[in-house]
Amino acid sequence: MAGAGGIWRRLLRRVGAMRDRLWFQWFRTYRAFALFIAGFVALFGDLVGPFQSVLPRSVRWWAAISNHYGMTLLQFVLGVVTVWTVIQLAWRAVRLRRAETMELRPADASGDAWVKGIKGRTDPVVIVRGVNGVVALNAAVDAALDQASNPIRRVKRPYNLPMNLAPWRPLATPHINPWTVNEAKVGLRTEIDAAFVDGGAPVVLQDTDYLLDRCSNGVVVQQVWDRERDEPAWNGRPCFVSDDGFLLPLDSAFASNQLGGSTLLIDMSWNIHLTRQTSKAAESAGLLAPTGSGSFDLRRLRQARSRRRSVDFQAFARSEIERELREETGLEIRRDEIVTILIGFGRYLYRGGKPEIFAVSGLRRSTAEMRVRPGEDLWTAGHAQHPWRDLETSDAGLGGQMSAPLAANLHLLRAFLASPASADFRRFLAP
Repeated sequence: MAGAGGIWRRLLRRVGAMRDRLWFQWFRTYRAFALFIAGFVALFGDLVGPFQSVLPRSVRWWAAISNHYGMTLLQFVLGVVTVWTVIQLAWRAVRLRRAETMELRPADASGDAWVKGIKGRTDPVVIVRGVNGVVALNAAVDAALDQASNPIRRVKRPYNLPMNLAPWRPLATPHINPWTVNEAKVGLRTEIDAAFVDGGAPVVLQDTDYLLDRCSNGVVVQQVWDRERDEPAWNGRPCFVSDDGFLLPLDSAFASNQLGGSTLLIDMSWNIHLTRQTSKAAESAGLLAPTGSGSFDLRRLRQARSRRRSVDFQAFARSEIERELREETGLEIRRDEIVTILIGFGRYLYRGGKPEIFAVSGLRRSTAEMRVRPGEDLWTAGHAQHPWRDLETSDAGLGGQMSAPLAANLHLLRAFLASPASADFRRFLAP
């Protein structure tokens, strides 16, 4: 049973999630928020106006100000937004049927296992399946990614839902995890492939947020069903997979594509540590997952770039992956006790082609005593460890509990440890 501290943290989390959902669903823009405030001020003046003679002088003054300036402000804001609102309403009337007649239904994902690669690129892909979906791994990207150094370029304009996804936002928002707070994230706009690793080109990141991810990557794997006609009205699959079975590269994909990372922790006894997600987790609920995993925070990128003139993509990825590892394991790790190596890149097809960096982390300790940190118990149910020799060639009976991220990370880890590139990593873990 959760203590008072745990109950208080959950209450704050729920209030924060409700606040973020309110902003996302009702306002989303400061224009709409200004309209709401102006209307509220005008309403206050109208309601107290008839009672001015019996109200205290201070309240009468506020009522007069609210009545006069509130109406003026409201008229000004209405005048500014009227033209744009009319255009929006006209577009919706012409292009859309009533959203009340539509609903999201799971789309047929059988074609995911036959994705051929990235459209217009020659890199092969490897399809890895977990209990909750399929991951397409770029077979040409391995630990060489860790040795590269690619600068970061941020797109000035934040991501917003494009015209073909925006109408379905009202259908998606009721299905978002109710504990979700709308944290600022980074979307990846550069496909991580062999040419990227070899060429040293900048990686393009775009500001986005968690709810936009759920209303874009979460929608393109769905089918919009017209209940009145009892037929599909829209299919999101072409937003990330072409008709001939190729993944759209991230620079031309439609979804938010928030970037995430996953790592598997190995200690000096060569035990591999896994994390079990709770039933409330938004990702891989109830399944075994990598030791640390999650999406990259925009504020961390801002902080890193404010401290230094530039930070390369690989350093940022390692930093974010280790942050997630510490958060989900409760480990206090000195800098000289851990090394993290980026070992691959993939796209989560069950999340609309969302990009993921995969890694392995070595811990210079004979064992790792992990705990579920306060505040993480919503997502993390606990941890498990297995000898690497049991997982080196098979799933060791974990198949029925294997999440797609874990299956993909294990596939890449096996290839990495079987290659000469793992020599330094092995030396780091040597007694």
